[in-house]
Formats: sequence, C-alpha cells, structure tokens
Amino acid sequence: MKLSLRSLIAIPLIGQIVVVTALTGWLTYRNNQAAIQELAYQILDEAGRHLDHQLTDYTKIPTLITQENLDTLKLQNLNSDELERWLPYLYRQIQRFADITYIYYGNTDGQYVEISRLANGDLELALIDGTSDKSEVPNQPVKIYPINDDGQITKAELERSYDPRERPWYKAGLNNQIAGWTDVYDFNDPSPTFGLSFIRPYTSINDQIQGVLGADFTLRDLETFLIHNQPSRSSISFIMDASGKILASSEGTSSFRKSRGSSATTLSERDKKDNVVVSTAINQILRDFSDRKQPNYDQQFRFRINQEHYWGQLTPFSDKYGLNWLGVSLIPESDFTQQLHANNRNTLLLCIIAMMASTGISLVIARFLSTPMERLGLATQAIAQNQTHQRLLPSSIHELNLLIDSFNRMGADLGESRAQLNTHSQQLETLINQRTEALRRSEETFAKAFQVSPNAITLSTVKEGRYIKVNDRFVDLMGLPREKIVGRTSVELGVWIPPQTREVFYQELSNGRLRNQEWKVQNALGEVKTILLSAEIIHF
Repeated sequence: MKLSLRSLIAIPLIGQIVVVTALTGWLTYRNNQAAIQELAYQILDEAGRHLDHQLTDYTKIPTLITQENLDTLKLQNLNSDELERWLPYLYRQIQRFADITYIYYGNTDGQYVEISRLANGDLELALIDGTSDKSEVPNQPVKIYPINDDGQITKAELERSYDPRERPWYKAGLNNQIAGWTDVYDFNDPSPTFGLSFIRPYTSINDQIQGVLGADFTLRDLETFLIHNQPSRSSISFIMDASGKILASSEGTSSFRKSRGSSATTLSERDKKDNVVVSTAINQILRDFSDRKQPNYDQQFRFRINQEHYWGQLTPFSDKYGLNWLGVSLIPESDFTQQLHANNRNTLLLCIIAMMASTGISLVIARFLSTPMERLGLATQAIAQNQTHQRLLPSSIHELNLLIDSFNRMGADLGESRAQLNTHSQQLETLINQRTEALRRSEETFAKAFQVSPNAITLSTVKEGRYIKVNDRFVDLMGLPREKIVGRTSVELGVWIPPQTREVFYQELSNGRLRNQEWKVQNALGEVKTILLSAEIIHF
C-alpha cells in the first residue's frame, strides 16, 4: 500500500492527538471513579462509626439504669413492696435518659410499676400496687396515670388487665436469672410496638428471685436515628441480626413490622426498589458469612442491581450481654456519579471538538508541507520525460526553498548535460556505424579467406574437439557432408589414429600454439593420411 506524503504527515499527527486525548480522558475517568469510590468508602466508614457509637449509647443506658435500680433496691432506698412510692425516683431517672422508652419493675407477686415515654414525649406511670389480696393480683387491672410537667400524676385515665409475669421480659429474667437482653417482641403498648428489653433479676440474700428490673427502647427509636442520619440523599441504612432479620431501617422496613388493621398498603416504586436493594444486600451478607463466623470488624463491599452499583459497609456490633447485630449502610453510585457523568459528557464533547480542530489544523499543515513536494515530484517526472525546462517557484519554508533552488539548478545543468549528451551520442553513433561497417568488411574478408583457402581449416572447441565451423577443403579431406561434421567431435568421427592421440594433442595445445607438426588422421573412407597441423587457442 502506497501512501501520499500528505497522509504520512497527517496520520501521525492526528493519531498522536487522538491517542493522547483518549488516554487523558480515560485516565481522568478512572481517577474520578477511584476518587468517588474512596469518598464513598470514607462516608460509609464515618457512617459506620457514628452508628456504632449510637448503638453503644443506646444499649449501654438500659444496662446502667437496671444496675442503678438494683443497687438502689439493695441499699433499701427503694421498697419493692411499696411500688407507688417509686414515682419520684423513676421520673428523675427517665428525665436523665431521653432515649429510654420504658423503665419498670415487676415482682413475683405480680406487682408492677412502670414509667414510659410516649411518642409525643409525654410520660405515663403504670401501676399494679397489690393493695388487694395477692391471690387476686393477676386479675387486677393496671392503672395508667399521666404525669404532668411537675412530675405529679393525675387521675388514672385507663385501666386494663395486665400480668407482668406473663410478659417475655419477665419470663426471660426468671428463666435465665442473669442480666441480659431479650429477643425483639411486641410491647402491646399500643400494638404493634416492637422493641427489646434489658432485664436484670433482683434476688434476695439467699439468691431467691424477688422480681425483674427492666429498661426498654423501641425499634422505632433506632429507625428514627437511621432516618435522620443518612450519609447521602439516596442511601439506605439498616440494622439486622445474625439471622438476617431487619430490626430497623431508614426506609421504615422491618422484619417485625405488622400492619394496623386489614387494609393493604401500596408501596411506591422507590419503596419497592429499596426493598430489593436491602434484600439483595442481606442475601450477599448471609452468603459471604454462611461458612464463617460473624465479622468482628468493619467490612466494605460492592454489589450491582440492574446495572446500578452500590457501595456498602458492614459494621458489626456486639456487647457482653449477647447482642450480635450488624449495621449496614448502602450508598448508590448514582449519588456521586450524576455530576461526574455530566462532567464526563462535557469532557468528551471538548475532546471531540479538540480532536476535530486538531485534525483540521493537521490537514492544513500537511497540505502546506506536501503541496511543494507534490509540485517537485511532478517537475521531476517531467524532467524524466525530457522536459528539462521545468522551474519551481520559491517556497516560504526555508528547507524546501533550499531543495527547490537545488532542483532548479539541477534542471538547468541537466538540460545542458542532455544537449552535450545528444551531441556526443550522435558522434558515437557515427563512429559505431563506421566501426560496424569495418567489422562487417573484415568478417566478410575472413569468411572468404576461410572458405577458399587451399588448406583444411576448422574451428572447434578446445576440450571436446567439437567442430563449430569447417571450410570446403576440410569437407573434401574428411569425405563427409558439412552437416555431418559440424556439431560432432573429432573422436566421434574417428579422425585421430589412434584415438588416444586426441588427448596428446589437447595436452600439447594447452601448453601453447602448434606449428607444422605431423599427425596421422583418418577420413570417413578409412584412408590414413599424414598431415602438417598448426593450431592455436582463440578466446572469445
């Protein structure tokens, strides 16, 4: 494949520009992707630390409250038989811990006292004081007293049947007889209100259980925290247990959520998408840790749903009382890449414009450089066709101008040389014709002398003795037609007597010319004749 000079100049220029621009754009894109991923993981790491700190505070407070209440009971600053006197103490305590929903105590006789924080921030006191016969305590209603801003109870607004000894928190304390957390359960106050309790058994001096102290927080409190502490506008955060059940989520989803009433709830498209994202993340987490223990350090991961990438961080949380939770934060890549994609489009557009402009400039430069060279090439072809009058105009490019000057001088010199050459050629042709004529005459003279000589004359090869040309006298001597002699060797014709004489003749001739030597030969008639032979080697 032959390329023009313009192509050879333009293609490398354009190719370099395209490669450099494309490589710059690709490296910019890769660096942006790496920076975004690093930023996303930093945000997730910060969100994970914040979540771990919040869970530590949430779970530490119930343990402190129950320990404080146990110590107060043991110091007899509270009387387990006079629960109605606990109000001032519990009121001050729940005021100090704003994240606690319930603080309570229930004894083996079914007596019960509880202070609770409602969703609107109001406080209530629930009391079963056991003023009736103890055998009737299970049938006694629990009285609910609103608490005013001064910490005083008002008239009971609600009474309902309630036996604390049938509740999950009491049974857990009675069965385990050690401090610890319950499983998530429905508080029924009002239902559905899911949460978990930290319970601490209260025992007598002889280790007989007297009752169970507890402090609760609801999953709604965790959900509120997750909603108000999102790392980005489209991120999703949730807390799950080791089995994959969602305790709380920033999207309001939970494995423990139940519908109020029978009417179905229609999910929005975003809610459906978020549910798919959460379920996919949970499945990946459970799959990754199905064959090994729950991680004890933060881990980051990435997954894809329908061509959309998500970054995630797994924050394990546990305490000495048996909690084993996993905090999960997810951020869609689109939160960071929308502006990046816009910038990439602008960068791509600028790169295309730059390449087009550079291509145009490269073509102009290539044309500017190649046009004088093309003219020079055409002028050279014209000179090759004997048109030596060609002259090129000067160029603005110094190097090309030097070449053009040299070409013009060369053209002029070549014209003069051609004229001289033509003159010499004509003279040489005349001389050749003269020499040729002289040679023809010389050959004609030699041929006549060769043929009419009275002596037998032959031309033959030195080594084989194969006859090339013979005269009439030799034909008569051999007694054979000319055509049967030419092309055959003297040995084949049986000329030498004896035949070995030919080799002796060859050896003597190789040493120099022969003059008037006697040799015996035989013709085709079998006649043996003695001849005087002269021979000389001729080199062609």
